[in-house]
Amino acid sequence: WMLVLVEWSIWFTVMLAAYEIGGPEAAGISAGLTQLPAIFLGPVAAAASDRIPRSRILPFMFLATGAVSAALALLLYSGAPLPTVVVAASMLTLCVAVVRPLHYSSLPALTANAKSLSWANSVSGLGFSLSAFLGPILAGLATVADGLWAVAAGAFVLMLVGGALCVHLPLPSMTNDGESIPSPIRQTINGLRLLRADRPLLVLVCLSGLGPLALATLEIIGITWAAEVLGDDAAGQGLVAGAPGFGAMLGAVLGAALAYRRRLAPVLVAALLAGGLMLLPLMGVSVLVAALIALAFFGLWERISRLATERLMQRSASSATLIEMFAVIESVYLIAYLVGSIGSPFIVLAIGPSKAYLVVGLVIIVVAALSLRVLRDLDRRALALEPPLPPVTTPHRVGWHGHRHGGGAHWVLHRRLRRPD
Repeated sequence: WMLVLVEWSIWFTVMLAAYEIGGPEAAGISAGLTQLPAIFLGPVAAAASDRIPRSRILPFMFLATGAVSAALALLLYSGAPLPTVVVAASMLTLCVAVVRPLHYSSLPALTANAKSLSWANSVSGLGFSLSAFLGPILAGLATVADGLWAVAAGAFVLMLVGGALCVHLPLPSMTNDGESIPSPIRQTINGLRLLRADRPLLVLVCLSGLGPLALATLEIIGITWAAEVLGDDAAGQGLVAGAPGFGAMLGAVLGAALAYRRRLAPVLVAALLAGGLMLLPLMGVSVLVAALIALAFFGLWERISRLATERLMQRSASSATLIEMFAVIESVYLIAYLVGSIGSPFIVLAIGPSKAYLVVGLVIIVVAALSLRVLRDLDRRALALEPPLPPVTTPHRVGWHGHRHGGGAHWVLHRRLRRPD
């Protein structure tokens, strides 16, 4: 969650710096450009990191992110030009793009069974959602209090703490001794080839970018909406931008129920449809509280859909290709952020921020409805790959039952058993 807090706070800080200079166009383009290095280098760097024991690479990447944050703080404090700030922020995004696939591909090795894995995903989602909620708000408050540089300085401190916490994690390397290890580029190409030959998995990976695409778009729309409709400063803009993260915290808690769901495709599609519907009423809203409530509910359903996507990927892909799949998903996330950041200013300029909410909601609804059939096929395949249920051992009910023998009667204890779900 520290990494996501840094990611969202820095990303929002870059947008604020650009918005002050050139309005929503500059904010969107600057935010999108920060994703470019991670899009092209993220999968290769993530695959390369799998060649190093994860107990070493994770602390190193946290410290590297901290070093970039410190450099960014110095640039913002000295009033460096915006392009220089964007370049530094893009290096931070690249570091995050390496760490996130490592995190999700390591969870199966750190959990005992499928249910504990779903709980781990939910707890991670809760931390990430809390960070996505607090990141823009804290960045806005820090900017009002001390300036943009204070956000990056706080990120530096958090990354030092995060690196220290990762030092003693029992994380194995996913490579096997004595076996030839393909190059990082070859691993990435293999992951893309697997997706090309597996249409349901390809649809799932592409669908994973729908939520980030919407969130990136809503960031720009929210900043513009708060400034033009409400006349708020950076603190108010941060509140609007962070509202989806508040709902996502509740979504992460509710997402723990996915541990008990055998079929995830209906949950994934229903969550996307519900999230899209939450955005439609915002076209006519001009009250802050109403907008915050609608955006929070969108964040709730978006988080549930992302948890379902991650869980379905962990069920469907083999352990040997899991790091490659999540590296590709990370690139899809970044491409979605890039498209949403750069495209949203043009939507806002064309139809205004209020109607832009309507467009985003309709796109989510249509794409989710069209993907249901393919995702059901992937769901059936994932169920076929799951191990069989354990023997019957779970007590269902214990009670007493009477029997008559001759002229007397006695009672015996009986137990009815059921298979665990």
